[in-house]
Amino acid sequence: MEETKICKKCVIEKPLSDFRIIKGNKGNSCTYSYCRSCENCASKEYRFFNKEKIGNKKREKYLLNEEYREKEKQHKRDTWRVNYDKDPAFYLKKSKDYRILHPEKISSHNKNYRRKNIEKIKIRGAIYRSSNIEKSIERSRIRVALLPDNYIASIYKIPTFILKENYKEFIEIKRQMILIKREITNQKPN
Repeated sequence: MEETKICKKCVIEKPLSDFRIIKGNKGNSCTYSYCRSCENCASKEYRFFNKEKIGNKKREKYLLNEEYREKEKQHKRDTWRVNYDKDPAFYLKKSKDYRILHPEKISSHNKNYRRKNIEKIKIRGAIYRSSNIEKSIERSRIRVALLPDNYIASIYKIPTFILKENYKEFIEIKRQMILIKREITNQKPN
């Protein structure tokens, strides 16, 4: 027959397997006086009433211990990835909601990232453009087609009153020139 013990909190006799084992310094071991379920309830209660104290300790440990910080970051990445793989729709909705609720934070984060990683972004863009030449050319065609006529006239410093009759044709020719220049620059190896 299995050994039993009475829990000090719930006063119910339970098997020893329901109690956590404490290992002593000298090799001896004993069991907790509370069963696992009572111990869980007590720890939940403590966490509920001492959220700020626990948060401050964690924050302090996080700031002071770099190894702990890296471990925590990796743990968050791993759990996020596992949970994302289980239910991607939930996490996509969650991130979309966050972007809607905090546009200023997202904007400032993106600006800071771009400011700190200018070279990295340039290299990534060059690699993308070189491996997706057709997409780059098509995107350039769309952009040039959307350029306003007065902008094209300002690039070539042509006053609008000079070419009243052939103004549209002239602008279209200049638009084609811009397209050709952009296609040439996209095809040049960096």
